[in-house]
Amino acid sequence: MRHRKNILREQEEPKKLRVLFMGDSQTAMSSISYAYKLLRDGVVDGNVAAKGGANTKQILSMMRNAIDDSYDVVCILAGSNDAWRKTADVSAKNLTAMYNS
Repeated sequence: MRHRKNILREQEEPKKLRVLFMGDSQTAMSSISYAYKLLRDGVVDGNVAAKGGANTKQILSMMRNAIDDSYDVVCILAGSNDAWRKTADVSAKNLTAMYNS
């Protein structure tokens, strides 16, 4: 049994997923945001690129400046600010562009 425990201790820590969190205030609020909670608790490594009140067009613009090859995943929470400002077609177009980036 001891031999097995020693092998487990010698294994390397698994690499944490690097995540770029993009979005509006749902993502940007540091004290209660899901993104900051995951980063603070050490579940993932990464960064947050978000702005309260941002619509999908603004988030798409931020995304083009923030994305690089160091991220394993890009998590986008967007569209809630479009609901009262834009049509569904505009939101869908911008979300599709984000997905294809």
